[in-house]
Amino acid sequence: MIDVNYNEYKETIAQNMKLIVENHDLKQEIEKLNKEVEKYKKRCLTGLRLIRDNYGVLDKYGIDILDDILNGVDKE
Repeated sequence: MIDVNYNEYKETIAQNMKLIVENHDLKQEIEKLNKEVEKYKKRCLTGLRLIRDNYGVLDKYGIDILDDILNGVDKE
């Protein structure tokens, strides 16, 4: 039979419960931040498209590259 120190077991359970709550809170914060990032990516791309359409500064290929960068696509 395995010897178990009840106090150590109880402390481990308490620590694990605390970590579960912290993990849940972090997941919620990450989801919130991801939504913010998506909003800013859309704004950036909209702005870049407006610049391209109004001033002809960026070609379609340039927009695609910037879109890939903002979306984290690794071409290398």
